[in-house]
Amino acid sequence: MQLDNLFDAKSFAVIGASTDESKVGHQILKNLTLNKHLTLYPVNLKGGTILGHQAYSHLSKTPTVPDVVIISIPAQFVESVVDECIKIKTKTVVLISSGFAEMGEAGVALQSTIIAKLKEANILLLGPNSMGYLNPHKQIFASFGQSEVNPGSISVISQSGAMLSALFDEYNSSGVGISTAFSLGNRVGIAEHDCLEYALADDQTKVIAIYLESVSDPKKLLNILVSAKHKKPIFLLKGGTTQEGRVAALSHTAALATSEVLLSSLCHQTGIVQVANFEQLVRASIAASLSHYLPENVMIITNAGGPAVVLTDEIASAGIPLHTISPGTGASLKVALPGLKLGNPLDLLGDATSDSFKHALNTLYADNEIDVIAVIITKQAVTDLDAITAVLSRKRGKHIVFACIAGGDDLEIYRTKLKSAGLIVTRYPNEIAETLNLLYRAKKFHSQYIYDYTLPNLDFSFPVSYLDTLKLIESCGFKTPASKIITSESELSTLSTLGYPLIAKTTNLEIKHKAKIGAIMVDLIGQSECLAAYTKLKQWGSSVVFQEKIKSGLEVLLGAHHDPIWGWYIALGLGGSLSDTYDDRVYIFLPAAKDMFKSALARTKLYSLLKPTQTNMLISGILKFQDTVLSVPKLTEIEINPLFITENALISADLKRA
Repeated sequence: MQLDNLFDAKSFAVIGASTDESKVGHQILKNLTLNKHLTLYPVNLKGGTILGHQAYSHLSKTPTVPDVVIISIPAQFVESVVDECIKIKTKTVVLISSGFAEMGEAGVALQSTIIAKLKEANILLLGPNSMGYLNPHKQIFASFGQSEVNPGSISVISQSGAMLSALFDEYNSSGVGISTAFSLGNRVGIAEHDCLEYALADDQTKVIAIYLESVSDPKKLLNILVSAKHKKPIFLLKGGTTQEGRVAALSHTAALATSEVLLSSLCHQTGIVQVANFEQLVRASIAASLSHYLPENVMIITNAGGPAVVLTDEIASAGIPLHTISPGTGASLKVALPGLKLGNPLDLLGDATSDSFKHALNTLYADNEIDVIAVIITKQAVTDLDAITAVLSRKRGKHIVFACIAGGDDLEIYRTKLKSAGLIVTRYPNEIAETLNLLYRAKKFHSQYIYDYTLPNLDFSFPVSYLDTLKLIESCGFKTPASKIITSESELSTLSTLGYPLIAKTTNLEIKHKAKIGAIMVDLIGQSECLAAYTKLKQWGSSVVFQEKIKSGLEVLLGAHHDPIWGWYIALGLGGSLSDTYDDRVYIFLPAAKDMFKSALARTKLYSLLKPTQTNMLISGILKFQDTVLSVPKLTEIEINPLFITENALISADLKRA
């Protein structure tokens, strides 16, 4: 894997290294000096000695070719350094410098020139506008961010260097660490899918935390996640989800806005868990890193009944299993605390002492059926928070422990102590439920079936005509209404064999919204109405199709679209007259497994209206539809709307294709 170049590097050149401690180049060199086994080449026009290392006026003057060249100089001077990198044949460049595409047209042009040169020379690039990268396990701190980063199991991938710094601070204060960290910057070389692929294969990485403002190549991201068959929890915070945020993202890292709906669908399909905010990203990644597996069974213990009841409701609503106290654990609790009423939540009451918490916790820690212990404490007149905090800070075995210290800023000292002791600390009970929900969503995906798809050997050509397209749809197992294609007025007399009322529409399949422009007419009765319809509709094409009206059935939209960026995906939801009434769409990237289609369908309003037999019939039809569209050359879009679902049939009432 190419990213091995970053972490197997034994020598670094820092372009822009300086004796001035306020300079980025100085900080990068200083962080690299933490590893005494690295060969370091500071490059500064003045030469001399920097941080005990001989400095060189130019990159070409270094005695050996460095494995990685880190560039931190003004943008206008970068191209000449890139030329030197090419000349000496270095393998990897980390471009810290800003002033490129994020700064406008001139920056775009300069960035394009530099990228073209590096690509032609086959030199790996991280950046520009990057903060660098880290691997504390190998003591590689190729960054101007803080160097006090503990080795751990969280891999962090971020378009924002500031977001990395904030995460490092949170992890340090919680006693957890990172395996690798990548600051992507403008992301014109190494992209998020490259880093994700590396992290999924990395033995030191157990959890992956990602901050993105756009997705550079969704198809690659999808392929990597599916082929990896990963079991590592991945948490994603997406910036730029509003119009204002997208504008900020563009000025920040030259990122183009990504379709939020499609990204959400990709996450559903691949097991990436989207988080709503920075706090959720922090709590979820820390919690996942503290356990050998993703947790389920939750036990709540408290000195405050009300907040614990609220937390119980929120956990149950999220579908997360609450632990039932076993007879053995119950008996042990009764011995230690004779007056205790057994239950979950386990309420120690408002006068609970530190000994009460100690006896209860020690008993619960011994129960291997419990994965998570959530402790909620409120400050009451008799509550000894110092002593209770000391009890909670002791070793707790395999369990993940949440501690909610509910109250004001004066209690922050206790939250800080517990966080330092490795607990996940919150101010409000709902934050515990939010975090557990994120972990549970990751766990549920890991039990799902990942699809190894083989394209069937189907022989289709592009459906040029309306009739060709109709036959293509019928090959999927969908029925079509009885119909006649009329090309002249003399043929209208044959329509009586269909029976009235009839629906008439243009056979021009490229018209996307027939009803809006009047290219479809309904409830036609008799020759005169059919003649009027034909006269009007032939303006959109030489032929008009008349078909019987489907009188019953659920109306569904089923479409497949090939996006140049996202690739093939299917859209599914309520259709026909209900399309504009309800916002009911899910998107499934192709190819997908039967279980994935079922899971997506279950997220629609349509699902609640279907009988089990209709659900099975629809899923079978979708699978055939998938095989067909993936087998047709040059097809970019085909949509059935409405697709009527009756008791025993799927009937395509209208369609378009491109």
